[in-house]
Amino acid sequence: MPSQSESSLQAGLAALKQGDYQKAKTILEALVNQGDGQSAIIQAKIGLIVTYSRIGEIETAIALSEALSKSSNQKIKVWANDSLTKLRKIKSKQDTLAGEVPEFIPLSNSEDISEDTNISQNQSGQLAASQKLLQQSSQKRRYSEINDKKNHANSSKFTRANSSLIEWRQAGRAKTWQRSGKTNLIPLWLLCLGTLTTLFWVAQIILNILMANVNSILVKLPFVDPLQVLYQDSFYFLVYLFTILLVASPWLLDLIFKKFYQTRPFSIQNLNNYSPEAVRLLQRYYKQRKWKFLKLYIINNPAPIVFTYGNLPRNSRVVVSRGLLEQLKDDEIATIYALQLAHISNRDNIVMSVLLIATIPIYGIYKQLSQWADHISNKIGRSMLGIIANIFYLTWRLLITTGALLSQIRLYYGDRFGTEVTGNPNGAIRALLKVIMGIASDIAKREETSWQLESLNPSLPVGYKQSIAYGSGVPFLSWESLLMWDCTNRYRWFFAALGTHPMLGDRVKHLCTMALNWHLQPELDINTQLVSKQYSKLFFIGVAPFLGILFGLLIGIFLWLIWQIGFAFHLWNLKWIYDDWYFLLGCMLIGFSFGTLIRINYLFPQINPVTIQTNENFSNLIASPNALPIDSSPLQITGKVIGRQGTSNYLAQDLMLNTNIGLIKLHHISWFVKAVNPQDFIGRQVTIYGWLRRGNHIYLDINTLYTHTGQSISIPHPMWSTILSVMTTAFGAYILLNG
Repeated sequence: MPSQSESSLQAGLAALKQGDYQKAKTILEALVNQGDGQSAIIQAKIGLIVTYSRIGEIETAIALSEALSKSSNQKIKVWANDSLTKLRKIKSKQDTLAGEVPEFIPLSNSEDISEDTNISQNQSGQLAASQKLLQQSSQKRRYSEINDKKNHANSSKFTRANSSLIEWRQAGRAKTWQRSGKTNLIPLWLLCLGTLTTLFWVAQIILNILMANVNSILVKLPFVDPLQVLYQDSFYFLVYLFTILLVASPWLLDLIFKKFYQTRPFSIQNLNNYSPEAVRLLQRYYKQRKWKFLKLYIINNPAPIVFTYGNLPRNSRVVVSRGLLEQLKDDEIATIYALQLAHISNRDNIVMSVLLIATIPIYGIYKQLSQWADHISNKIGRSMLGIIANIFYLTWRLLITTGALLSQIRLYYGDRFGTEVTGNPNGAIRALLKVIMGIASDIAKREETSWQLESLNPSLPVGYKQSIAYGSGVPFLSWESLLMWDCTNRYRWFFAALGTHPMLGDRVKHLCTMALNWHLQPELDINTQLVSKQYSKLFFIGVAPFLGILFGLLIGIFLWLIWQIGFAFHLWNLKWIYDDWYFLLGCMLIGFSFGTLIRINYLFPQINPVTIQTNENFSNLIASPNALPIDSSPLQITGKVIGRQGTSNYLAQDLMLNTNIGLIKLHHISWFVKAVNPQDFIGRQVTIYGWLRRGNHIYLDINTLYTHTGQSISIPHPMWSTILSVMTTAFGAYILLNG
């Protein structure tokens, strides 16, 4: 039977392999402090060095490596010296490149280190000294968690994640492979039709509201008559408009992108300088189908951007950014172009082109109005124009949501198509991950999300919101740990439903599966055996407002049946209510309000200074595969507030915290009557207390924000939820009482 120390060692190393670094640290530290079994202690120390390096505690990892480097055992000494070299390299760059942490210590190198180890007296002395150092460092960490306010001024910030410094596995590609058969595109085409119909319907509602309000204003103005054309049905106008957009989208978008995005033609010869494989792929594919060759364009943007638009294959265009060509390798660029070929071949780019041409002008109006508002000195005028600008932003978001499902599903089809035409699923994985990192680096460097990146987001291969946490978090966590939630969380599909992009981890998992099917070693080791089979009560509490809507609808239908029965037996006559189905809305509003009240205490628990998590725990929190947004992990974190300044950020749509462990999206409800909002602290170093949410995206709900000068601001999230609940209850009751 294994001893207790061996059992603890195996448990700690298993937690390390699974990416549960906090658990691994706790078990291995306890084992080292017990001092039971020198062989187990050595392996525990090696595991701790790996753990500390993954969670950013570089100094502690260096201290332990120095102790092990004096070992008389040659294997341990070589391993420790190699680790020291790389750890010191990281430490020397930590202030300027906080995040270039390669995965330099594979666990497999340490598993047999102590098999033939003989402990000398000198080595025992070194181990005792390092054990004392470990205990001191543990005490210091516990002390710093309680007194973090004193240390936050020393925090650095994430600047960029350099993919060239990540130790990629460089897994190979297939030399010969067999396609999995003809893809059934009918579900995708039906989804395209449904998306176009939904976009048309939402556009008609918005247009009708706009027409009615314009005429309502004109009626009240003197000497002005309402426009009779605005009283007409907008249906046929939109039919003609959408028909024109479908036919002319390539040329209309050419004008838009040339004018506002500065696209320029990109010759096949220029592409050949970056990726000869991509050139061969495009030429072969178009030649086989006897299509007229597509047009290529380039954007001078450092962020890795790529998208396609058009209607027919001969009228299609692929636009790529300078940043993508510079950050990806030859075969990776080819897989990206293969993904664009998929959209052209599958015809889903037709609907996405209409979506782009319908939404980009609205986003442009939001951008322009915001810029005008920022130049208005009068506070009231500035605020009014800013509010109007953000109404256009909300309209843009609403229209984008109509294409969310198509934007997700088409990428799964694209990944399969692109992999089958290149035989390179591992190259596709590296390409996606490097794009994620490049977008995060661009946001960190600009200290805001560029308007090009946000406006084009639905058509990009990965979303910029995914990139914020994933792309900046990879230096401190392995890709497997970061993506585990996407692959294994039981409720992940619910939280990803309205996102513009599918879960990155799920896409990578499918690509890894294709690699395995072709007998290739996958680029990442995605372990999908950790899927929780247990239902979580917290999930149902978290979605209580939505369940309340459903419950309210069922109650409304039940009341309608009671009223019908009563009327049939002449017991009562409530025909004035049940003939108007509007009363169902009242029932659903009341159900929503009750669900919101149930959720408040779970969603916003009291923040206890004793148990609050800090910067060094952030990586462990986001790596938990079973985390839910309702978990509400209290977090105290220090960093620099970044994002767009001015009226364009009234809704906190571009508000982030740049910390020494990556970028974190910040969320709060803007309060226009408050003199100060978190957006006013952009560019300043702050400490934030809030609740970390882990779902399809990772973000922090702000509770309190402190500056280093003592200024503070509190965000009343629970109060806003209570107000919303009371208002929906009152409105629902009004509908029920008045019909």
